[in-house]
Amino acid sequence: MGFPFLTVFLVFVIFLAIRYRSITKNQQRHIDDYWARDERSNHIPAKDLSLIEYLTIPSDAIPYHVLSDSEVASIEDALQELSTHKLLNLNGMDNAAIKETYGTANFETMLHFAEEFDQFQMLLVDYAKALMEHDCIPQATQVLEFGVSIGSDISSNYTLLGDCYQRANTPEKIRDLKEKLQQLHLLLEPSILTYLDSLQ
Repeated sequence: MGFPFLTVFLVFVIFLAIRYRSITKNQQRHIDDYWARDERSNHIPAKDLSLIEYLTIPSDAIPYHVLSDSEVASIEDALQELSTHKLLNLNGMDNAAIKETYGTANFETMLHFAEEFDQFQMLLVDYAKALMEHDCIPQATQVLEFGVSIGSDISSNYTLLGDCYQRANTPEKIRDLKEKLQQLHLLLEPSILTYLDSLQ
């Protein structure tokens, strides 16, 4: 009676071993491809950065001075300061892609623009959270919707916006948000969609 079970078990173990080797080979191929791209990108000449369309922050995009709170004021100050900088959304681009697109000599400059964009999108979420804690839902919604419009890849930007829509009793906007999210192809898209589904 034990032999059929042993046979099935051995077949299963062999299948897993073959599958593991296949996955490992694919991963190694992706790694090798990346390093080959990275090596080629090190020889890309610098591009003209004056032609880049940087992110511009309209003066009415973010509602300021909603709350009288020192912590919130510091977030507002940081947002306003970054709004005057050159910001660029490079979400989804690896180092090789950045060098391929903008040239090797511009790599550090582009990383700086991208890091400041990352700071900006995180500050938007922090500001929205503070507004929500004080029941300033319309203002928090405006902040988070702006985050969506600039392609934020911060998952809480989308989950908090879903919370705002639920609190405002506008479920149709949750549906619209899910459609926009699916166009962005974020890494955490499945978990965000699951959360948004739970709100409806």
